Amino acid sequence: MTKPLHWNHRAGALGALALALLAQSLLTQTPFALPLVDTLRVETAHLLAYGLLAAAMLLFALAAAPEPHAPAWPEPPRPQPRLALAFTWPALSLALALLGYLAGLALYLSAGESLAVRALWLAGPLLFLASYLPMRARPDRVATLPSDTWWEWALLALMTAAAFALRARYLTAIPGNIDGDITVVGREALALIGQPAWIGINTYFQFPQFFYMLSALSMRLFGQDLYGLFLGSVLIGTATIPAVFWLGRELADRRVGLLAAALLTISYTHNHLSRIVIPSAPLLIVTLFCACLWRGLRTGRGVWFALAGILFGLSPLVYYGARVTFVILPLLFLWLLIWQRRQISGQWRHWLALVFGALLAFGPMLGYALRQFDAFMGRTGTVTLTNPTVYEHLLNKYGVSTLPALLVRQIERTLLTFHLYSDTSPQFAFPGPMLDWLTAALLTLGLGLALARLRDARSFLLVTWFAASLVLGGVLTNDPPNWVHLGVVLPAVVILAAQAGVYLWSLLARPLDPYGRLALAALLVITLAAVGVNNWRTYATWSVTSVQPRTSMARFISRLPATPRFCWCKSLSPGMTASFSS
Repeated sequence: MTKPLHWNHRAGALGALALALLAQSLLTQTPFALPLVDTLRVETAHLLAYGLLAAAMLLFALAAAPEPHAPAWPEPPRPQPRLALAFTWPALSLALALLGYLAGLALYLSAGESLAVRALWLAGPLLFLASYLPMRARPDRVATLPSDTWWEWALLALMTAAAFALRARYLTAIPGNIDGDITVVGREALALIGQPAWIGINTYFQFPQFFYMLSALSMRLFGQDLYGLFLGSVLIGTATIPAVFWLGRELADRRVGLLAAALLTISYTHNHLSRIVIPSAPLLIVTLFCACLWRGLRTGRGVWFALAGILFGLSPLVYYGARVTFVILPLLFLWLLIWQRRQISGQWRHWLALVFGALLAFGPMLGYALRQFDAFMGRTGTVTLTNPTVYEHLLNKYGVSTLPALLVRQIERTLLTFHLYSDTSPQFAFPGPMLDWLTAALLTLGLGLALARLRDARSFLLVTWFAASLVLGGVLTNDPPNWVHLGVVLPAVVILAAQAGVYLWSLLARPLDPYGRLALAALLVITLAAVGVNNWRTYATWSVTSVQPRTSMARFISRLPATPRFCWCKSLSPGMTASFSS
């Protein structure tokens, strides 16, 4: 009975993959050019593709039976004695962290930002983490992941190097068009060099000052020009690759981590978002937050909860996409409260450590947020459906008259941006879907797999991350899909896709001998390499053709010697040129 069941799983999973690839081909003519599309109306082809995607998701969910084993949780800790005052190093460092935080907050509220305020802010999280030292060598209370192997770290190092090379290549020439928002970030960051301001909200874009200071630090280290502005962002984007590997390894195994890292490495969307400064930090912070939180749940060690709390506190200090953690954490906490209550009651001190870490990392910004809450919320009220201007604009754009009809169109454009709809942001405006055909097909299957295992906390975490990012960054915002808003979903996307890919791998490799498995692995590597090369060529070619006149003029001026003086025309209409004189 086992063998027929195995073959049924394999047939169902491969059938689901075929349906997903067929749907993608109907939408974008990749990976296969279908003559059938020419005979169909666009609306008909799209509806047929939507149905195939739904069928693929359902079939894969049925074929991939839920895992028989729940995730390994730590054993309920033994009853702890009541808290008592003791002059130990952990107690002293915690007390110093709390006193430093209160002193910094009071100093900021009374006299504003200063070097002393910033020093106390930095000292808080450091002292808090120091309270967990020295970390006694003790085994985790759960079975650990498989032991490390040299080859997985070698592969990760190669992928990280490749990711950096792809993101740093032609750094000042790609992207071809530099949107004005990015130049404004550079201008504001330049103004902060030598006169730092980490606390508050910048009045121009209403982004946190902390966000601009990261760019200012990059320009101070690497040069006060476009290269210096972009290189720091590229380093952050590159660091997301090993962070995704770590999260995938924590949630599943090394194979999922490696495949997820590979898919993110070759992604043209992540390549671009890693260059343009604004969305790069949220991807790294949210990924590390989820990884630390899950490792804390898996091992029962408080230091990981503390690190998760610190990352949670930093999330509102960068671009708005990172605030998706405000949805992920409460929903996961509620899930645990319903299905795994002992993870709350048995580790309440660790959860308190998470809250305390978040408070310390948020630091004096708490005083600013309480005083100027509207400014702290920034543009969230101006770019969402709650703004009457945005609401009326979208009604007219879609030609509808009711909120339900509007939401249907918003959901369609947001959810299907992975397969069809192109970016609407001025920072990218790439004329194609958010994912290549391989990642898009695997994502469809991975969503089916995760929904079938929603009672598993790992699947719930990924689905929550995915859904919250789409709702907050797409469905409820103006003119979706804006990939700068939605980019924070990419780590969850590639992990979901990797889980489906690994499941397919296990079905195909199970009956093969070692040489057959080696050939299958070679085929996978060749496929990833071919898709990656095509992604880069498509992205680079688009970048050359996307240059706008303003960017062309700026690049021309930057190549001139420092001595000539020029006359700048504020607004150039077609046919106008700028005049230069020496």
